[in-house]
Amino acid sequence: MYSEADKIATEFSDRAIKVIWDSDLDFTIDMDSFPELERQRALMIDEIRKTIKRDMEVNDKRAEILLVRWLTHGKLYEMVDESEILDTVLTENGDNPSIRYQFNNYLNDKKRTEEILKDLNEIVKLPVEFSMDKTRPRWNSRRLELTYKDVAIKISKRMFEKLEDSYDGDKRKFVERLFNCVYRYDYIGGLDTYQAAAPKKFFDYIQYHFGVQHECFASPLNRTLENYTSQYFDVDKYFGSLGSFYDLKHFYPEGGSFQANPPYIEEIIGIMVRYFIRWLDEDKKNPLSFIIILPNWTDSSNVKMLTESEYLRLEHFLGISDHRYTIYCPGNVRRKNICNTRIYILQNDLGNDLWPIKENIKEDLNRIFS
Repeated sequence: MYSEADKIATEFSDRAIKVIWDSDLDFTIDMDSFPELERQRALMIDEIRKTIKRDMEVNDKRAEILLVRWLTHGKLYEMVDESEILDTVLTENGDNPSIRYQFNNYLNDKKRTEEILKDLNEIVKLPVEFSMDKTRPRWNSRRLELTYKDVAIKISKRMFEKLEDSYDGDKRKFVERLFNCVYRYDYIGGLDTYQAAAPKKFFDYIQYHFGVQHECFASPLNRTLENYTSQYFDVDKYFGSLGSFYDLKHFYPEGGSFQANPPYIEEIIGIMVRYFIRWLDEDKKNPLSFIIILPNWTDSSNVKMLTESEYLRLEHFLGISDHRYTIYCPGNVRRKNICNTRIYILQNDLGNDLWPIKENIKEDLNRIFS
């Protein structure tokens, strides 16, 4: 039995994937940022965060999830008809008061999304007042400190070198763009769980055995592979991001092998699952393989869609005490137990022929994540 919120999220995902797949929208927004823009956005996001907590009486983590959801789905919220969502859910489940209550929450989310996007669009119009001499890059022990006005960010030498190696752009603007990128991820989602990733040994393994060539949900901070898509292309593009995950099939028209560890938010997971399955349904000429890492949400309708898919080749459980993720914070990199995890592999026949599942893969995964 799925919750009312799950049913509404599922219907949103069903309609969103139609928008993503069938429309000509470009979800990779290509613009430039600058430190004063990021500073103003951060101030606004902080006020929004306080408002969320006050008006909705939610804790910090819930507030962060709402912010990530809104900023990810802005364009989709404009395209999906909410009245059709309610009609469909009520038709399938009866005139349930709990569903109406959850749907009112959804409408409030959408209204707040529109307000946020409007404010963000106004901030984009700010004049560019940043010049390189206004920064004060300074090494302190093994960390670099970057300051702009009242904002200071610290970056470890290891993270600095990683971003410096991946940077592709005007060297004179490197410090500015480094600041923009790191600060963006800091003030919107925080730099703890949102920058978690599978250990490097895992990527070495799936590259060798499955030819994985692309990370679907990464950032310049936590990416391991050279090719990846990310949430904020405007600041990530200088550090190797190809663009939005929603445009993935356009980047790889001949198929390929992919790894996906999405934000743990139902709508995003729902859209990802539908995206992969539709791609597998429609492309019979090219090999496709998707290695997916998700929390152990076995009561989710989106996870059930995975487990019931004809393309499922592997499902493997990792207990919270038996495995750790790598957290890529700007100040340090560390290992951390986060949650119970399941790993899924979806493949079409061509993908399975090219990248077959090893007999001892589960033992390998246990060893790699320990």
